[in-house]
Amino acid sequence: MSLHPLVEVEQMNEEALQTSNRFWISIDFSGSFLPDGKLFAFSTGDQVWLYEMDSQHLTSVTESPANGWPQIRGLAWVADTLYADAYYPNHDRYFVSNAEGGRETLEVPEEAKITFEQRRSQVTDIADNSRFVVTFDMPCHGCYRLTASTTDGVKIYQNSDLGDEGQFVFEPLRSVVLFPEFFYPAISLLDLNMRLVQDYYLPQRAERLLAATPDATGFFVAYSSYGPCSGYGDQGTFYRIYPARAPYNICFAKLPFSH
Repeated sequence: MSLHPLVEVEQMNEEALQTSNRFWISIDFSGSFLPDGKLFAFSTGDQVWLYEMDSQHLTSVTESPANGWPQIRGLAWVADTLYADAYYPNHDRYFVSNAEGGRETLEVPEEAKITFEQRRSQVTDIADNSRFVVTFDMPCHGCYRLTASTTDGVKIYQNSDLGDEGQFVFEPLRSVVLFPEFFYPAISLLDLNMRLVQDYYLPQRAERLLAATPDATGFFVAYSSYGPCSGYGDQGTFYRIYPARAPYNICFAKLPFSH
């Protein structure tokens, strides 16, 4: 038997979110940090939100959805400005936002367009930093597998239990992969240089890892969890607490890490 200290976790101030978005977050739920970590953008599938970390202020980037539209397909940061790719029936629309709020735009930088195209074509499922390649595939129905290899094909690590969406975050500068564990409440950090996995234990299971950004002492991560971010509840069993009983919450945690 061994004891593992829990990572310190805080919960996002979600007062501005509509009840429907809290309870029914779609499969396209995703997020992205501004590189300096001061802003966090996320999509609930049909609406984009921007969260200022210091002030805990939550701002909607796109209008409230109507009749199931829009469908948010991608987020992209260009400097400190956020761009969102939204699909409406028979046409595309783009939105731009900073900490002051969002608006529709017709002018989208080429850098953002490239990110949107990668998202649409699912190129983001493969991450490469010229030394290591991280791939994600579905070898069977409902199976999600992450494989990390060197560029000459030597396999370093493989995990076939990545949860419902099989999501991971690859940080190429430090050659680190982060992903939520499925069978117990933790976020795992795979150091490709050392070929070691370290678990960071959470008060609640991370249902979906939304984003991670590095800083001088480790990684700041955002993830979704059923119920509150701290306390007791769904601790990683096969039987979930469903949204009708406990809504999704967005949680933030600091993972200390150094080579």
